[in-house]
Amino acid sequence: MSFLVTVLLFGIVGAVMLCALLGLALPRLARSGSRTRILFGAAPLAVLLLVATSAAVGVLSAADAGFGTAFLAAFTVLALCYAASSLLVPLLARNSAQANTDGGSRAGQLGAVLTAPVTVLGAGLGCAALAGATAGVALLIT
Repeated sequence: MSFLVTVLLFGIVGAVMLCALLGLALPRLARSGSRTRILFGAAPLAVLLLVATSAAVGVLSAADAGFGTAFLAAFTVLALCYAASSLLVPLLARNSAQANTDGGSRAGQLGAVLTAPVTVLGAGLGCAALAGATAGVALLIT
């Protein structure tokens, strides 16, 4: 497979799997114990690592590519998964808040808007760190 096909395939599959996990997890976290919270916190991380590593291995095995290409594939897949989940989480949180109370506060929504650039920067650094780790694992596998 080509680089673009690999990235799109694993990015879309990872985004769908992550959104499905988040859709299952967020409504249940409010009334669950600590063991369930740990499980629902570790499952999306495992999905991210497996999907990004699979994309990096696919790119490395398809062409004569090195660490840079594997890193770029893993980073792009992780960025697609993050973008999909960042679009879904506010919708699920809003629905959960409306189900638990009669309405959300405007101050909380304003605080979420003001901290968005910091969150995006942190997510970019997190995606880069995970991409480096998964590209390294992919190099060890192939």
